[in-house]
Amino acid sequence: MKQFKSNTILFFSKEQSTNLENLKAYLQEKVYQIQEKSELSSVEKAIVQNPPGVIVIDSKHPDSSACVSLVKNNDKQTPILVLSDSVDTTNIQESLALGVNDFLHNTLPLALIHQRIQTYLKLKQNQLELQELETVDSLTSLSNRRHFQELLDLEWRRCRRESHAISLLSIQIDSYQVYLEEYGEEQANGILQRIASLLSNFANRAGDLCARYEGDNFMIIYSKTPGEGAKLQAEKIRQAIKEKQFTIEEGKTITVSIGVATLLPKRNVFPRSLLELAMQNLHQAKTLGNDRVLANELSTSPQETPTSASLPKES
Repeated sequence: MKQFKSNTILFFSKEQSTNLENLKAYLQEKVYQIQEKSELSSVEKAIVQNPPGVIVIDSKHPDSSACVSLVKNNDKQTPILVLSDSVDTTNIQESLALGVNDFLHNTLPLALIHQRIQTYLKLKQNQLELQELETVDSLTSLSNRRHFQELLDLEWRRCRRESHAISLLSIQIDSYQVYLEEYGEEQANGILQRIASLLSNFANRAGDLCARYEGDNFMIIYSKTPGEGAKLQAEKIRQAIKEKQFTIEEGKTITVSIGVATLLPKRNVFPRSLLELAMQNLHQAKTLGNDRVLANELSTSPQETPTSASLPKES
């Protein structure tokens, strides 16, 4: 779940006023941390690096509207409250249309303003918890298929803009269905959880993602990663799982097969091409005998898309 400083309130203001200073002092007494920013660049840095719980914008700041737009473009979940000296219906309507969550009049009792801020902090926390439920696989605590698809699309576009290769590992537990049928769902789920825990250690950079795709099939996205690097990671994963000697009973050690695909995103080539190629390579690896990595490095032209003819020879 995306973390934010739940006790931090960022104030965007330029001129100091008695009402504003009194509000800050009151909130500090309530154990809130106050950040004061007067420039848009410093606001952007703050919300990207350490999102505050709530942003309070002084309506008298000449860049107040620009600040609203900036926040909404970078973090749609941070509530924005506008502190104003007047009740201008037209101004309120325009600000709400931009994305402001609420207006606070300077003459309101400090306790009431505090109560409003608490309400929006709780709302933000609830939204993030709901989002986590929608993007996390409940059995393994890895990202789920939905989140995987979203990030694959995002990283594909980023790599296309920056002319970088993107790699994908499709990982499957060898003979998992046999374990499921012989030992039951509880023990089979234990295997999934142990494998997932190990795999999560191999996706640590920004842009990397480890996800449970379906059943015993896992995916790891390696953004800005050429084929050689992706294949090296795949071999490390295969060896790590083998060396851990995960067993379901004596003499039966868990292994995995991995299909690796690498593409250079270009016009008329889509993320599904990378996914299909990784799955094809995985299928071929299992056909050739399990416990192996099969990889390619295919840089497509705008007219080319992967097909079954693109399958590499055994590595």
